[in-house]
Amino acid sequence: MIVEQRIRDYLHSLEPDQGDLLEEISRKAIRDEVPIIKKETGALLKTMVAAKRPRAILEVGTAVGYSALLMAGVMPAECTLSLIHISEPTRLDVIS
Repeated sequence: MIVEQRIRDYLHSLEPDQGDLLEEISRKAIRDEVPIIKKETGALLKTMVAAKRPRAILEVGTAVGYSALLMAGVMPAECTLSLIHISEPTRLDVIS
């Protein structure tokens, strides 16, 4: 968690508008008490993906897909985003 206010303010300034889809997902997750990353952490994540330009990303524990959508918006076209989400104690979903 990023606790210093000036760093949080700077990261918020990098991402003034997330777009309608991400805003809707964020509001619904908060309403339904589904944990998602904070906006400043999302801005940092997007900056890191854009800077590193990875060939592959693996996300374990996708919840509602919020951070995956953030990364997908800035990752290189040739990058593969794989998600692992456990939806029930006995079931494992792998999406690639």
